[in-house]
Amino acid sequence: GSHTAEFLYGSFADRELHDTVYVTANVQPYVYRDALECHHVEHAWLDGYDPETGTVPPDALAEAALAAAERFPRKRVVAHFLQPHYPFLGPTGQEHFDLDRLDFEWYKLLSGELEVSDAVVERAFKENLDVVLPEVERLFGEFSGKTVVTADHGQVIGERGFPVPIREYGHPRGVYSEGLVTVPWLTYEN
Repeated sequence: GSHTAEFLYGSFADRELHDTVYVTANVQPYVYRDALECHHVEHAWLDGYDPETGTVPPDALAEAALAAAERFPRKRVVAHFLQPHYPFLGPTGQEHFDLDRLDFEWYKLLSGELEVSDAVVERAFKENLDVVLPEVERLFGEFSGKTVVTADHGQVIGERGFPVPIREYGHPRGVYSEGLVTVPWLTYEN
């Protein structure tokens, strides 16, 4: 899917996943909770939200995932980090964007109201990825068995849409361009 809701319904709806604990920094699994029939859903954003950064920092989500793995040792754990999603945690995001907003105003990029180049937006996303990857790597060392790293959707930054070739930003629901629905898939065995 091109949006978290589509990912949740496409991956979890109509499936009894009683062997799975879903730990999330994202509020969407609460909003679309009817899509999840898991053993337990841990809404880490309730306790792990940091008002200074406007998000659940990756280390807080990693701690919540490790606690869930300890609490439910015979269950699979899905750790849903919010990064590399906005809000931006790196220096580029801090310098160029209004981080007091909980949502990113993609339409301002599209209309030219926000005078920031696509390269700056891309750098801000990459810096968020740089912040989250060490925590993912830490989970590799802590979890046993198979760990998969993937994403609920991609991100487009100024790519032309199809069939109407307008520039797209963000991850709008119902837009299935390659940049939105092609996600990484990394398998790690420990």
